Amino acid sequence: MDDQSIIDLYWKRDQEAVRETERQYGRYCHTISLRILRVPEDADECVNDTWLRAWQAMPPERPRRLAVWLGRITRNLSLNRLEANQAGKRGGGEVTLSFEELEQSIGAVEGKHPLQKGVRVESALDRIEARELAVEISAFLLSLPRRKRMAFVGRYYYFATLDEIAETTGLSKRHLSVILYRIRQNLMIHLQERGYT
Repeated sequence: MDDQSIIDLYWKRDQEAVRETERQYGRYCHTISLRILRVPEDADECVNDTWLRAWQAMPPERPRRLAVWLGRITRNLSLNRLEANQAGKRGGGEVTLSFEELEQSIGAVEGKHPLQKGVRVESALDRIEARELAVEISAFLLSLPRRKRMAFVGRYYYFATLDEIAETTGLSKRHLSVILYRIRQNLMIHLQERGYT
């Protein structure tokens, strides 16, 4: 069943929509959640919550790309769960490590970057600035060769391990570490040239 047919089922309030969504996107969403949480049971709960959020959001929403939309919901729910799980704890595996790696280039922008959950946006101006920053980051990423962009997005959006990225890109972990370091440095320069300091 194609995405449009699934979305139509949601709009008709047909429960088959959830079953079909789980059949087509369950593995994809579970992979996203598991990379963030590293606990299968927590990932299962976040994926189930994703189906509930999809049911609650459609209608009125009509996503253009269902996989991306579901992936974003899953990612945000998983990051929220991780934040709740880590309240009062130090460390956090790949997610914390990924944010620490990006801290040098993006985190320097007044502590507000659109990739990090838990950042409180105080005003409309802050939301506009965060959106503009997201546009700059997207423009930078689009300027990268495909393999480098895949490595960066895999690491900092999907929180994949270096081993997982090395396997999908065909690069060694060492080479991948160097590439990611250089991308972060170039991102920092890109943002500084555009007035983000």
